[in-house]
Amino acid sequence: PPSHSINALLLEKFQMFALKVCSKKWSSSYTFLLTYSQLPSLSIRHSLTKLSLLFKFLHKLTHLPPNLLCSVSTPTKDLRSYHPLNLTTNFHHTSAGSNSFSPSASKLWNSLPAHIKETTNLSTFKALINKHLNS
Repeated sequence: PPSHSINALLLEKFQMFALKVCSKKWSSSYTFLLTYSQLPSLSIRHSLTKLSLLFKFLHKLTHLPPNLLCSVSTPTKDLRSYHPLNLTTNFHHTSAGSNSFSPSASKLWNSLPAHIKETTNLSTFKALINKHLNS
């Protein structure tokens, strides 16, 4: 929803201000401050957290009621974008529904390269995601 975007932008601006205060580098760009402090942006941390939680659900490392999240896709046509670990979600009629965890995490997951989706170790997955999101 639009309010989520506004809140995310405000949090990102607050983090930039805090980095300027802590580093005393008042004229530096936000990108420089993130690199200097070795921090990812809030949007990257949000994506990393979302994908890590989804990984835990898919590998049964945490409990989730069945059919609540998403399912592995099984297309009837041979699509170039098909991967056996791609996910599908139910259709949502509202923007709040389509921006909720399940569809947004599935969309992020499906956009990952195959070698990341095929990883079975959580630590390795997080390292690969970090590298992928920061490239």
